Amino acid sequence: MELTILIADRDKAEVDGVEWFIKHSSIPFETIYKTYNEEDTLQLIQQRRPTINLIELQMIQNHSIFPLLELTENTEMQIICTSTEATYEQAMKVIQLGAVDLVLKPHTPTRLLSSIKKAYKKLEIFPLIRTQHVNQSIETPNQKLKEPISYEQLFHQDLSISLPTQVLAFIPEEKECLLKLKKKVDTFFKTKVIETFLFSNMIVCFKRPSSHFTLKEEAKLFLNQWNVVLEPLSVILHSTSATEKTVHTLYEELKEMTEMIFYHGKRSILSYERPLSWKKVDPFLTSHEQRKWIDMLNQQDLSKIKEELYDSFLNLSSPYPYPNSIRTKMTSILAQVRRYMQVYRCGLEDSFESMYYAILEQPVLYGIVQDLVLFIQQVFEEVRVKEEHFHYDAAEQAIRFLERNYWNPGISLESVARSVNRNPSYLSHLFRQKTGHTYRQSLLDIRLKEGKRLLTETSLPIQEIASLCGFEESTYFSRCFHRNLGMSPRKYRLDHNSIKGEKKHED
Repeated sequence: MELTILIADRDKAEVDGVEWFIKHSSIPFETIYKTYNEEDTLQLIQQRRPTINLIELQMIQNHSIFPLLELTENTEMQIICTSTEATYEQAMKVIQLGAVDLVLKPHTPTRLLSSIKKAYKKLEIFPLIRTQHVNQSIETPNQKLKEPISYEQLFHQDLSISLPTQVLAFIPEEKECLLKLKKKVDTFFKTKVIETFLFSNMIVCFKRPSSHFTLKEEAKLFLNQWNVVLEPLSVILHSTSATEKTVHTLYEELKEMTEMIFYHGKRSILSYERPLSWKKVDPFLTSHEQRKWIDMLNQQDLSKIKEELYDSFLNLSSPYPYPNSIRTKMTSILAQVRRYMQVYRCGLEDSFESMYYAILEQPVLYGIVQDLVLFIQQVFEEVRVKEEHFHYDAAEQAIRFLERNYWNPGISLESVARSVNRNPSYLSHLFRQKTGHTYRQSLLDIRLKEGKRLLTETSLPIQEIASLCGFEESTYFSRCFHRNLGMSPRKYRLDHNSIKGEKKHED
């Protein structure tokens, strides 16, 4: 049976998120369809007859319940309903449609996977898998085939294996289940296992090829059985028979392939025929990207920020950048968020630190992006609360305006005065009274402060740093820098890097 899935929801981002999860799970689908309104949903169900239909209840009007029921009645099609409301009206729709389950938003991947499994059980997919596995397990009644492979062979290049060999790696999310996982691997592949190796974070299995299943089909069967216990697991496999490679080479390639979990998530099967080739990317934000982030943050445009993060990080394709390059780029974005927080005297230091370590340590990119969106939303809410409950005088508001717009070379006292509804001459007086400096010196101090940060935290050319700080000419930036700090930007960067190198050497 060809397993097809329809995702029907008015929220395009929700549809894309569910599609991403299904594609990176062990669900054995053939095709995914997507619709965003009632008319297209009914038409697609009538024409394509998807096996499993994930339908948002709010999309379906009451008068469309019976047409939808007629389309699915007396067929093997299964319906899973999603809803933001747990009301009597929605519950009645679920009952009328004979839906397998109702999933309330926001839902977790685990909850969604559980619902899809219910639908599969109704289709009797799991009994079919069990039957296949029984047939597979009796194909070789002989004792376990074994060719000695040792840990030593994994770490020495010159030791090879003579058998036609397939190799898999199993990486669970929870290390506590490694022993249980090893037992399951040995049992599932018992007639073909050559050797399994237990490591601190994964299990590597060398096995003989099957005469009935491809390696990927076997991996799917195993993952479907393992996922019954709902413990996230990734499987990595070499998709061809590996007689031409040493055990050491296979092991090293498997280890590097584990990095792809960062992009594809847990509950996935990652197959490769040749070693990975990473795409080289600039791990830092360009000047254009920095300005874009400053603008999005200043406007508190969460929808545009979400779209930017999704486009930048969740639509990547092979060859992928090395994950650490992506992590570095995301810390550059977080630095822009931190600058915005400082402008508004925003707290949330503990949340910021947690977000920083999530970027560095969280294993899956999708999770990092979601956490970053939620963190930025939290920052915006904190800023709005501060603006509602605290009064800032005109000079304070003007300073904050400069901190948000210092990068604009066209900023002037008149434009700042307009932003706080004050006369320019009076505002100039307030500036001196508040800060002890003139408007011009206050703006210069803000720009030079950002210049020092960029000189020490990035490798951007000085000309580009000058532009990012609002200077139209790099020579003017250098003169101002030298006049106020007693050294050139280049010397400041060299001295700072030298100090960092000495501290690193001492550590």
